[in-house]
Amino acid sequence: MRTRKQGRADHRRGIGDGRQHGASFAREGAKVVVADMLDDEGKKIAAEITAANGAAMYQHLDVTSEAEWQAAIAATLAAYGKLDILVNDAGIAAARS
Repeated sequence: MRTRKQGRADHRRGIGDGRQHGASFAREGAKVVVADMLDDEGKKIAAEITAANGAAMYQHLDVTSEAEWQAAIAATLAAYGKLDILVNDAGIAAARS
């Protein structure tokens, strides 16, 4: 049975909520690119998705850099041949005092 995301290439940005979104997409058959500035955490998330029989890779990305966006999209296309879904889950949370 084909799911809505099976065979689709998904570029996922964000460590927090992005972790849950990426895992969910992978369970439905999407190929996920985890992208963030936090390399160790991003690589760990991609490894967790892969360990759960999903397809995932990590790509360093600073969303304020156009060149890094271009590199991330190029890496996605090189790995998966297409990009169907892009979720930009970037954000910075600050504690209120």
